[in-house]
Amino acid sequence: MAPRDPRYQNEPQPAVSSMENACVLLSQRPHWAEALDATRIRWHIEPWQVLAFMHQESRFNPTAMSTSQAYGYAQVKQPTWEWYQMKRGRQNVSRERFDDAVDFIGWYANQNVIRNGVDLNDVRNQYLAYHEGLGGFENRSFLAKPWLMTISDKVADRAALYQAQLRDCPVGWSY
Repeated sequence: MAPRDPRYQNEPQPAVSSMENACVLLSQRPHWAEALDATRIRWHIEPWQVLAFMHQESRFNPTAMSTSQAYGYAQVKQPTWEWYQMKRGRQNVSRERFDDAVDFIGWYANQNVIRNGVDLNDVRNQYLAYHEGLGGFENRSFLAKPWLMTISDKVADRAALYQAQLRDCPVGWSY
């Protein structure tokens, strides 16, 4: 097995001001752009969508822990992480690593396509399924949570903002 890229190990949370602009964020951490590119190629999910999910879930804090015990950049609960590890055959992955977290988000979105038929580019419904779980989305549990509907709209808005920023980014990413 090839050694893991050390750039993703023990990274601090970015400054709040950096989180508001995807160009700034990726110019400070160009290896994140590499991980996002790999996820886009493997899972066909756009970088701005992945970044918007991560912004909402953890504000890019690799050690964020919710009251529901969701953990890491992608705020994944242990049983879901173990399912991902088993299905992907990747035991040596960490919720604290950006590259692993973005791969998880891409993989999970594709599970939602398979199970619930939600288009990868439907940020709002992909986020609802991400938050509620695939079965929760299938059962429409989000309909009883108006606050979550508002959050999913904010995630979609942030994805659109990040998309516009990355398209106009002077650094030259090909998004």
